[in-house]
Amino acid sequence: MHKFLIVYFCLSLVSGLSWAQEAPHELNDVEDLGPSDRKVVPPAAKTQQPPQQTLPPDVQSTPYNPRIESNQSAPDQKGSSGSGDVIFDWSKHKGETEVAHPFAEKGLIRISKDGTYYYKVDESTSHQAMSLQVGMFNPMNLKNPDAPSNVNTFADNYDQTSNPAFLFTKEWQMWTGALGKVSFQLGSGAFIAQGHGHFAGQYDQALTPMEVFTFVAMPNNVGVVYRLQFTHRPLFLPFIDGGGTAFTFAELRDDTRGPKFGGALAAYAGAGVGLNLTYFDYMSRIQLDHEYGITAVYLTAEYRRYQGFTRYDFTSDYINGGFLLEY
Repeated sequence: MHKFLIVYFCLSLVSGLSWAQEAPHELNDVEDLGPSDRKVVPPAAKTQQPPQQTLPPDVQSTPYNPRIESNQSAPDQKGSSGSGDVIFDWSKHKGETEVAHPFAEKGLIRISKDGTYYYKVDESTSHQAMSLQVGMFNPMNLKNPDAPSNVNTFADNYDQTSNPAFLFTKEWQMWTGALGKVSFQLGSGAFIAQGHGHFAGQYDQALTPMEVFTFVAMPNNVGVVYRLQFTHRPLFLPFIDGGGTAFTFAELRDDTRGPKFGGALAAYAGAGVGLNLTYFDYMSRIQLDHEYGITAVYLTAEYRRYQGFTRYDFTSDYINGGFLLEY
């Protein structure tokens, strides 16, 4: 037991001498300080810096200047688009309260609230036109020339003596000058009337036949129209027209008898005026021109007189209204 304690004491002494030799010399300085002069200095904390972010090669960092709007540039710079093109040099207008938009030279006329840019577009020149007219037509002198008496007229056979007539006309511009323009007209239409006819006998004229008659006439017109157009886009457009008409007609009945056909020649002359519906709204006019090729739309009113020359006399007044489209 005494031997074990001696060995343990020797080992402890050897280890203490080894620790004393390896201790730093600064410990001597610490031991010399008094209890009130000692300061415990904690080791410096390691600060972890965020990883550095790298920007793409085509994006550069620019200091933010709140006095410069996103679409403007600093006084010593020029605004540029994403492609690098110079847009506008705002430094030339320093101190001005109103400055024209840089795209005004390219035709910019308005910017909507949602940021849509509207540009002025050159309008097309019209060379053709077409019109649709609807009006009342009453051939008051029309009758059967082979009938034994003059009672067999259009008004006797058809209950409605005034029936709507539709007319479709196509125009080709031939001449344009300072006093207006002249166009060639070619058109056709349809006039339909129905009635029960009448009995030819002397004692049954007061009775109404059961048969139904249908009268169909087609006025085929060829002529010219002169429009008094003194400006490029007038609000009112007066016009006069005239030419020849070939009426082709047929009389149908719902019994066993077949139809009858015929033809007649006549002339027509008329005068009217058109109200330009695209005069005030520039955007709608440009849209019609861009999408459909229509340069102007007119609301028309016309008085036309047909004068018959053949045994089937289609002399009548035709008061109509409709639309005229120029393109």
